[in-house]
Amino acid sequence: MSSIEIERPGNKLRIIIKTARPGIIIGRKGAEIDKLKAELQKRTAGKDIFVDIQEVHKPELDAQLVSESIALQLEKRVGFRRAMRKAVDSALRSAARELSSRERTPEWE
Repeated sequence: MSSIEIERPGNKLRIIIKTARPGIIIGRKGAEIDKLKAELQKRTAGKDIFVDIQEVHKPELDAQLVSESIALQLEKRVGFRRAMRKAVDSALRSAARELSSRERTPEWE
């Protein structure tokens, strides 16, 4: 997920979830989104709940999604330089104007 926005106008609750892969959040035939709405309905007691899912069209340009991707690669024991280089290359290929990353070598190297 890239970001979550919550709007509370009056007796309503509108949640906007921005993600690169909306199908995973929605689930088959909307089953997962229905579970999410039911859980939120229990917690908010009486508010009308609207959940909107928006797709991030270029996830390689979204900082949150890029950092989550790098973190997943590090969990899978990929070398950190390789993970960083892959993320930087894909961002620059998809028309990023600028990119800054802080890559720090661990002290044991």
